Amino acid sequence: QKRGGCNVAIGCGALHGHQDNEESLHNVVAIGVNAGFCATTTNHSIFIGTNAGCKVTTGTSNIALGNGSLKCTTTGSHNVVLGSSTGNQIGSCGCNVFMGYLAGSIGGSSHNVAIGNRAGASLGGSLGGSDSGNRGGHNIMFGQCAGYSLFCGGQNFLAGVSAGGCS
Repeated sequence: QKRGGCNVAIGCGALHGHQDNEESLHNVVAIGVNAGFCATTTNHSIFIGTNAGCKVTTGTSNIALGNGSLKCTTTGSHNVVLGSSTGNQIGSCGCNVFMGYLAGSIGGSSHNVAIGNRAGASLGGSLGGSDSGNRGGHNIMFGQCAGYSLFCGGQNFLAGVSAGGCS
């Protein structure tokens, strides 16, 4: 780390960063093998678990707890994900809360809440990007597999086991 401060990195590859960048990290906690591995200006974030937030480069104010959580997220900000492989393909989407194994795992849209194993797993179809508003968003899903088949839908409330479909 070339610049920055108030960071904690525990584990092989934690907060490794890219050698070609002027890293400027502040207030980041990364615990686990490759946790926060690509972080460059990822400030005010917490990554705990193997590969948690390992591809996040500039996304800020994220909390990822669980192996592989926020794994393929790059610039997405203001996400809170709890559980193994949760929110692992959010890309550049933000303002999501995903809790439970594989909840929001594809998660290519913003402003969603998915709580339960595999809840909201297919949101946005792993597209990420700045046009995430065109692929749904503003959804609330509670229960195992709630919203599992929801790809581009927006402004939905789904509650109960398999509400919105499990394949």
